[in-house]
Amino acid sequence: MYLDQRATLACKAVYKHGTRIPRSHAEAMHSPEREQWLEAEAKELSSIRDYQVFEEVDFIPQGNRPLHLMVIYDLKDDGRFKVRMVARGDRQTEDTYDTTHSPVVYIKTLRVLLGIAAIYNLKVYQTDISTAYLNAPIEHEIYFIAPDCFPRPRTFLRAKKAIYGLKQAGVCWYEELASKLLDLGFRKTMCDPCAWAKITDNTPIFIATYVDDLLIISTPNLCRSTLADLRSRYICRGDSEIETFLGMQFTSEASKFFISMENYIFKCAKQQGYDSDNHIRRWST
Repeated sequence: MYLDQRATLACKAVYKHGTRIPRSHAEAMHSPEREQWLEAEAKELSSIRDYQVFEEVDFIPQGNRPLHLMVIYDLKDDGRFKVRMVARGDRQTEDTYDTTHSPVVYIKTLRVLLGIAAIYNLKVYQTDISTAYLNAPIEHEIYFIAPDCFPRPRTFLRAKKAIYGLKQAGVCWYEELASKLLDLGFRKTMCDPCAWAKITDNTPIFIATYVDDLLIISTPNLCRSTLADLRSRYICRGDSEIETFLGMQFTSEASKFFISMENYIFKCAKQQGYDSDNHIRRWST
């Protein structure tokens, strides 16, 4: 009975904002939003082509088992139709990866950096790197079977970049970003592998990294020049002073930073069925 219930849940349709989310390319093509899903698929395929994520091969060497690529469909809160291709990393064998641990900045490090920014009147800029993992090369030979939305479905592909879903994708991206920051003259701090620093014109520049989200702390001019350096290698979205980071809202006033998690609390409360703002405010207190 338990297996039957689990199978029923797996087949249950998922809706977001009144739109049914397809579970496959075939479902997407029979959806009322077919054109929007096609556009989202084309955008994802364009990214894969631009970043040279795969190369097509005629055969797979003996002893290698190809992995499947899942096509994940989603509708973002801002109404954007999103498609992402993800590797079935759960099917990887141990000979296709070494390490899987990828560090992220410690929360206590963020507090220290914000304190430094407040004391020395520095600015905190934020940005995130688009399709970050696709920038990172991989060393192991990993093969895939092209999904139905590919121009040539069911063909064999060899991965050249760390596509999402691979066990080592996170650490490959960390090593790629670390190499770029070293080239820009930054040095890793001793207390946190995701906190970087350098001195330019007697002024410090700090960078804190959390996967593809970055905080840059320095004077406005140095923050912007650092962003320009990063944009020479990656596609960066956002170049404004910090507003939200890791679900937290930030405001600054008179050399002080205020951190709030009101939006996160509201989201959690609504997931528990609290629809009224008044109810949520009483619940959050």
